[in-house]
Amino acid sequence: MTDTHDTPEQEQQENAQAESSRQARLALLADIGQQLRQAREARGLGTDEIARELKLRASYLTAMENGDWSTLPGDVYGIAFARQYARFLGVDLEQDITRVGSDEYQLTKPLTFPDPPIAPAKRWAVTATLLFILLFVAFNVFHSVVHKHEQASGPAGLHPASPPPVAKPAPKPAVHEAALSGPAAAGKQIFESHGCIACHGPNGVGTRLAISLIGITRTVPHDQLIALIRHPNAKMKAGGMPTFGFNNTQLNQVVAYLATLKKPTPGAAKAKAAVVHHKAHKLTPLELAGRRVYFKQRCSTCHGDGGMQGTAAAPSLTSTASELPASMIEHLLLHPSQAMQSKGMPAIDLNKADMKALIAFVRSLRYNR
Repeated sequence: MTDTHDTPEQEQQENAQAESSRQARLALLADIGQQLRQAREARGLGTDEIARELKLRASYLTAMENGDWSTLPGDVYGIAFARQYARFLGVDLEQDITRVGSDEYQLTKPLTFPDPPIAPAKRWAVTATLLFILLFVAFNVFHSVVHKHEQASGPAGLHPASPPPVAKPAPKPAVHEAALSGPAAAGKQIFESHGCIACHGPNGVGTRLAISLIGITRTVPHDQLIALIRHPNAKMKAGGMPTFGFNNTQLNQVVAYLATLKKPTPGAAKAKAAVVHHKAHKLTPLELAGRRVYFKQRCSTCHGDGGMQGTAAAPSLTSTASELPASMIEHLLLHPSQAMQSKGMPAIDLNKADMKALIAFVRSLRYNR
């Protein structure tokens, strides 16, 4: 049999190469940190102030300035944090930060996700808020009981019945929504059921994830638009645009719907915002299990507590991923788009039960829009 063990000379050479790579990495991180510190000091800012703006720990910013990434939760998040910091300071370090993620400079340390500490001031604020709510509820209950007692014991006519509330007329729907029929109505159903509103927004108004589609049928020829939906170009794919596999009828229905899109008037937008009130959604057992997976996987690091607020690193999930079909959410978790990866999104590989639960929780966030 052939001996496959490394010889002492080979081991020594490999160790020397590993040490050389480690030293090169330390030098690169030190250079990035020095440039970050110089840019911050030139602007007269402190790390605490910037940490509040970026919603990151001040200790992370200090660690990056010192070239010590050992306290960061892994290269994936370290690269995302460094990009945020550099962009905030207006210093171009994209090439150096990208090199940190290359094979030559990769960390051997496994990903760790430390729990964010809760500041004492925040604990007092939460406690004070809860006490205020309890006192407010107790006062209203007491006031209600006393008022009912006075009504029951007092002479007739002293407490006339309050007039019934006047029902406010329901707001009129937008003209282009009410007028939809035929192919355009079918196209709207396809647009929403396939999660297009997650990136392009309700009625195609656009979000920070994708462009507005209002007026696109006037700027892009019909056949070219059909071709782009059927076969997204490289830029669209990098932004997360999937290939849907629509047939010709569905493609024409979607384009017919896009042709109806109009900019909402300011008055209509304010009226809609004033009348739409979503009740708190009670999570099912499966969605509760998914919420636990969400926090266990530290998704809140970038998408915020419960996925409803978002941070500087990633958007809220309430009007984005929650609008997508379950199959597409699973695909993006397993295979993040280039745009998601550039923000530090890692691939999330879970067992079948946890994946199903996490997807259920993410989709439940659409009730909180």
